[in-house]
Amino acid sequence: MGLINKHFDVAVIGLGVYGSAVTWQLAKRGVKVVGIDRFDPPHTNGSSHGGTRISRFATFEGKAYVASAIETAAMYQSLQAEPKIAAYLQREYNTSRLFTPNGTLVMGPTGSFNKKAHNIDNAVAQTITFAQDAGIAHELLDGHDIVRRFPAFRIAQKDRAETIGYHESGSGTLFPERCVDAQLQSARLAGAKILTHREVTDIRLDSTAKTLTMVNGDGDAEKLRADRIVICAGAWVSSFLPEEYARQFDVQRQVLGWYPSRDAKDFSIQNHPNYIRFVRTANGSVDYFYGFPSNERDPVKVARENGVRIGGDQKALRQTWEGELDSLYGFVKPYLKGIKRKGAFSAACRYTKTLNEQFHIALHPYMPDTTVVSACSGYGFKHALSIGAALAAEMQGETQSVVDLKSFGWEAPVKFDFPRLV
Repeated sequence: MGLINKHFDVAVIGLGVYGSAVTWQLAKRGVKVVGIDRFDPPHTNGSSHGGTRISRFATFEGKAYVASAIETAAMYQSLQAEPKIAAYLQREYNTSRLFTPNGTLVMGPTGSFNKKAHNIDNAVAQTITFAQDAGIAHELLDGHDIVRRFPAFRIAQKDRAETIGYHESGSGTLFPERCVDAQLQSARLAGAKILTHREVTDIRLDSTAKTLTMVNGDGDAEKLRADRIVICAGAWVSSFLPEEYARQFDVQRQVLGWYPSRDAKDFSIQNHPNYIRFVRTANGSVDYFYGFPSNERDPVKVARENGVRIGGDQKALRQTWEGELDSLYGFVKPYLKGIKRKGAFSAACRYTKTLNEQFHIALHPYMPDTTVVSACSGYGFKHALSIGAALAAEMQGETQSVVDLKSFGWEAPVKFDFPRLV
């Protein structure tokens, strides 16, 4: 059994967007920190991938999220301007862009005010309220305005007067793989130790520190010691928790689809916003989907939040089928002009949901000096850098932060459970 010959102040388990953010923010404060991941991030095994993520400022999930969304976008703009990081990104990706402010549109029929999204009622109305309360620059558009400004959208003439859209121009698109890579590179430059292809299999406590046992890519066991631990394990977070807390998390499979378009100009990132669109279906109910414009790498991307629980079948969590592309295409085609089924492709991600669909950032229920970070439920990426900085600041005794981490504690040990698979 190998021993990594350092005793660290902090060990961060999991190096997706949150783990890499926390690792970097601790390292820049002079903390002796090690980041550990079972894969080699950025990778496609979790949920910090997929080419693009929406950054929206007026987050209908709650007022507690607004400030961190705004700060994270500003921090990515600063990071992409750092000379060493810009040069690294240009070399690796042929662009230094981490964030593009192409704007965000939340839209739907007036009845969509009653549609629940991310466990939140009245999502469109709440978006508008939070924007007004926070002083976020925005416009309110009807359907006529929307198709005139953004002609890639289809809205039936009869529905335009009854359509409402909230548009903010300052938010936009984050590029997740680049963001994670830039954070890891920044962490290394600040002195962090990054260990990949290591799966943490055991944590033992004694009177002075915690000993972590890892299995590396060759199957050999290694150990290191740390005073504190931050668990940012994403879809694997439950493996570090007792059962009554592990049940607060459920991993689902979500499918993303990319479709070519006939009008590249209307769908381009220079002319088209990211969006969440509520639509009235044939049976009169309201459903929704979200999407992104085309960019220098990918065509138009769309997705629905209709994930299914797959249990422990790791292959099924990542595999996609042509029929899923057909179904997604059939759902969104009436609402988007000129997208094409031919040439489309798809991917799947692990989508970690919580019982209340809110973030869980709190001390481990039984393990001292250990913090669990699960900023999940499908809208977490846009908050990562701000929350990573807030957590690092709190661990160092700093008091100034735009984020109140006390807003994201545990629910009571499990009041009910997710449905079990047969």
